[in-house]
Amino acid sequence: MLSPFFSDRALRAIEGRQPLDQLDLLREYVEQAERDKQAGYGPPEDDINIVRRRFIRIASEIYRGRAS
Repeated sequence: MLSPFFSDRALRAIEGRQPLDQLDLLREYVEQAERDKQAGYGPPEDDINIVRRRFIRIASEIYRGRAS
């Protein structure tokens, strides 16, 4: 994941997918980024946080849809 464009890549990867599939992909991206950070070469924390915020937004939309 050695890329200054980690968040852009992660967000492009979920385009056109179902919300639950988006959550799975974003979770995988964040987990890999965290492993890479621990190894000393992951993306900037700000980029990881952008992806985390998108995950939370999608999860909230799913929850709201089911709670209605």
